[in-house]
Amino acid sequence: MNTTIAANTLLRDRLVVAGEIFIATVIPVILLQLGLIQSQYRIITFGAFFLTSIISIVLNRITPIELGLRRDNLSAATREFGIQVIILCLVTIVGVNYLGGRGLISPRVASVLSPAEYILISVPVQQFVYYAWLHARLTTVTNSRLVQVLVMGFLFSLMHVPWQSTSLTVATAFLGLLWAYLYNRNPNLFASLASHAITGGVALVALQMTIS
Repeated sequence: MNTTIAANTLLRDRLVVAGEIFIATVIPVILLQLGLIQSQYRIITFGAFFLTSIISIVLNRITPIELGLRRDNLSAATREFGIQVIILCLVTIVGVNYLGGRGLISPRVASVLSPAEYILISVPVQQFVYYAWLHARLTTVTNSRLVQVLVMGFLFSLMHVPWQSTSLTVATAFLGLLWAYLYNRNPNLFASLASHAITGGVALVALQMTIS
C-alpha cells in the first residue's frame, strides 16, 4: 500500500516538474518556430515564459543553496569550469573565424545583442533557468545524473533553435551538455555563470569582428 502511494506521488511530482519545464522552456520555442510570434520578439518571449521558473521557485520554496548560490563548493567548481574556459575560448576563436569567414554562421546571431547586454542580461538569465532552476527541479524527481545532464543540455540547445543558425545550435548542444555535466558535479551558479559569460563573450566579439 505504502509502495503504491509513494509511486503515485513520484509520478505526480514528475508530471508537475515536466509541466513546469515544458511551459518555461519548450513552449516559447514552439511558438517562435511556428511563426506565431515574430522572431524579433524572441528575447521578450523567452523572458515572459521564464517567469514560470520564478513562480516555481516561490511555490516550491526552493532555497538559494538549491539554486547553486553557495560558497562551500565555489573553489572546486571554479577549478573545473576554469579549465574548460581556457580551452573553449581558444577553440571558439578558431572556430568562429573559420565558420564565420565562410558564411556558415548567421549574422543575426551577432546582431541581436551587444556584448554588454549578452554578458549582463542574457547569460545570467540562461544560467539561472537552464542550470540553477532546472537542476533544482530535476533532482527532486530523479536521482539519475545522466537524465539530469541530458535534459539540461538538450533544453539549453533547444533555446537557441529560433536563432536559425545550425552552427549555433550544434555548438550550444555541445556546450550545454558540458556545462550541465560540470554543474551537476559541482552545482555552483557563480562558477557556471562566469564560464558562460567569458566563453560566450569571446565568441560574440570574435563573431562581430569576423562578419564586420
